[in-house]
Amino acid sequence: MGSVAAMTRPYRAAMEGKLGEVKIFYQKYPERLQAPLTVNGDTAIHIAVFIKDMKLLKSLLQILKSQSEESPPFPILGDKEEEESLFEVKNLHGQTALHLAAANGNLEALNLLLCKDEKLLNIRNDRGETPLFVAASYGKTEAVKYLYRRIKEDKKPHVERKDKTSILHVAILGEYFETAVELLNSVNWDDVSPDAVDANGTTGFQLLANMPSAFKSGYRMGKFKTLLYYCLPNVDYAENYDKGKLQVTSGRNEVDLESGSGREDHEPSNEQTENRPSGFSRVYNTFWRCIARVFPTIQMVWNDKKKHNKALELAKILAKADLSWKHGNTGGAPSHRTDEWNEIYDIFSKDPGDEEEKQEKNLEKIHTTFKDEKVNVEKEDETPPTTFRSRFLYETPFIAAGRNGILEIVKAVLDVYPQAIEHVNKQNENIFHVVAKYRSAKILDYLLSSSNVPVSRQRNKLNTENGDSILHGAAYLSASSSRDRPGEALLCSILTMV
Repeated sequence: MGSVAAMTRPYRAAMEGKLGEVKIFYQKYPERLQAPLTVNGDTAIHIAVFIKDMKLLKSLLQILKSQSEESPPFPILGDKEEEESLFEVKNLHGQTALHLAAANGNLEALNLLLCKDEKLLNIRNDRGETPLFVAASYGKTEAVKYLYRRIKEDKKPHVERKDKTSILHVAILGEYFETAVELLNSVNWDDVSPDAVDANGTTGFQLLANMPSAFKSGYRMGKFKTLLYYCLPNVDYAENYDKGKLQVTSGRNEVDLESGSGREDHEPSNEQTENRPSGFSRVYNTFWRCIARVFPTIQMVWNDKKKHNKALELAKILAKADLSWKHGNTGGAPSHRTDEWNEIYDIFSKDPGDEEEKQEKNLEKIHTTFKDEKVNVEKEDETPPTTFRSRFLYETPFIAAGRNGILEIVKAVLDVYPQAIEHVNKQNENIFHVVAKYRSAKILDYLLSSSNVPVSRQRNKLNTENGDSILHGAAYLSASSSRDRPGEALLCSILTMV
């Protein structure tokens, strides 16, 4: 394939954007298109996808196609495998060019590559991820919709990798809630189930219930930031417009990205027309978009607000499908699990390897929370490891949300299933015990003011662990909680119950 020194020339030309030099080099040496240019084993096609140079990619693919027609480079393989191997070259991480295009969300590159070899859809990288899975793990919603539609056969292998992590789990861990919502709204639930569990028996809703920073209730703001937060629009219309111009649909009106032609007319539906924003809303949105370009802090707050809105939308979808509050006092973990204490403790601290940095941070946050609770349980309650497991690792999303102060999830569950208020954990603690113990005054105020909550049935209940009432729980000092001392508002709210 040529020496390393020989491959320096096309690499440097590609990095400098000298398309002509790269094209001339590979026209002269077409057999070197499969030769790695980087230490990660990336070929020229990988690099063209990575730098998003579609002209270069088209030229290289045309050269590769001509080469495969004239003289296949792998005579030891069968004819069919020879042609496939040209387009399916992987780097050292098992990534094809289609994996990189999916990670970038580059729809044009996806279309170009799939037109050359449709079987690229089914190739897995070293982590067992198909391009569809990679697109979801990077939060590329439009790429997810496009790739999902291109898969004609069984989609199950595309929504789960070899460690049993589902495509929904990885989207939630990366805080790509828009992608998670799209998966649940547009994808067949036979393929992506909202109550699917990973190898540890954890559902996506359980993960979300342990991510308080993903919701407004867990977002700390000063007075100025609070005012700014409420003034900013909920939706960026420019983003939605740009997505609409991509000419990718999730239904039957599939559009050819290369030709621009579609199967059916693309007149807006009545529903789309009705949902169009008013003129004032568009002007207001444009005003804030211009301001956000000048002040990065405003853009950050706006991004957080949009993330919170999508997290809330996701929580409402998952709440409808979640019945863990109905089935006993654990949150979806297999009841037959008999793991040793060290395995239990390591569930959320396993090294994710090459996972996204954001997913690593979220796993670390969840692990830290459980580690702190382990210390608290050992020092204060002196309960056995099995109690720790059932109380924290496998608690229902409803109880976990109460413990983490996520008002949005508590409301979402009770709006759909008001009878969930009767749910208790293994310590016979209901939601009132939990929010009092963890100083969640906002949730307690909501529960007391809600007409759907039977306060009289819950207020006198004692937990079975030590006979504590709700007021006892609020009075205790917690070694792990940042909200150590109960405030006057919290105590007053509890006293109105007793």
